[in-house]
Amino acid sequence: MSIKQFSLKFQHKNSYLEEDFFVSDSNRIAKNLIDLWPIWPQPIVAIYGPEGSGKTHLAQIWGQKSQSYFFTYSKTNLEQWLQLSKSFKTFVFDDQEEVRKNDKQNFEKFFFHLLNLIKKKKKNLLICSQMPPSRWSVDLPDLQSRLETIQAVPIYPPDDFLITALLVKKFSDYQLTINKRIIDYILTHTERSFVAIHHIVQQIDEYNLASKKPLNLSLVRQIIKNLNSHKKDL
Repeated sequence: MSIKQFSLKFQHKNSYLEEDFFVSDSNRIAKNLIDLWPIWPQPIVAIYGPEGSGKTHLAQIWGQKSQSYFFTYSKTNLEQWLQLSKSFKTFVFDDQEEVRKNDKQNFEKFFFHLLNLIKKKKKNLLICSQMPPSRWSVDLPDLQSRLETIQAVPIYPPDDFLITALLVKKFSDYQLTINKRIIDYILTHTERSFVAIHHIVQQIDEYNLASKKPLNLSLVRQIIKNLNSHKKDL
């Protein structure tokens, strides 16, 4: 995708289409794992990486291909899962670390039995989390041994190509028209992380709506200056 001028307007929503997922060295291994299905090395695999790194996007791509059911611990118990397993062959588990830690004992029992059921019933499970399952803090020895056998692939911090692609996509999601000068300025004046990219685009959108003026480099400079000043005051 060229970044000389992006003037197309999009609906203000996240796009999880496969063609909107940008592959770079940061996420290539994770994308390859998704593409390998249904010939996975084992029935349970995991993708891990920082917040905003594209785990959900990859899970949505796989979920659309495999007709998966997405679930979290807080919304699904074993009885519900057994009922769901009659209709679904593939599942996506979105790990919520705080929920898992706040109900640790019950979660560990739930997840231990879930992993056993996945294998017994010959289902597939994709786990999305910020850390590989083998590094989760668990007390149940049997669960720990099972977590250590799960193949987990990382999404690394974004490289220059991926940061540029993410900026383009996020601005498109927010229906904002940008040009190469704006992209280049953001690249050299903001933190190079997934969370920072999401945050800066959100802030630019809010400032742009409030000012009711066309987005330009001067406005972007002022927004980034304000954000950096706020960080120094913290």
